[in-house]
Amino acid sequence: MLFEDWLLMPLAVFNGTEYAAINSMLDQINSCLDHLEEKNDHLHARLKELLESNRQTRLEFQQQLSEEQNMQADVQGPHTDI
Repeated sequence: MLFEDWLLMPLAVFNGTEYAAINSMLDQINSCLDHLEEKNDHLHARLKELLESNRQTRLEFQQQLSEEQNMQADVQGPHTDI
């Protein structure tokens, strides 16, 4: 029986076999959704780790750049306009 067929049937026509088939389909759908939710949670966790890693790398790069600029300013000495 096709999914579309049983949607059109009145409830009184269903017997135990059809209910068992529907329950089986719903169980499979539920299992697939659980699996997708697990994958989504895993991806979300990995993306958060990547974001934090990128933030840390950016901060380190900015600190290093700032230190290099300060060192260059120290080497050049104070600027005096004539």
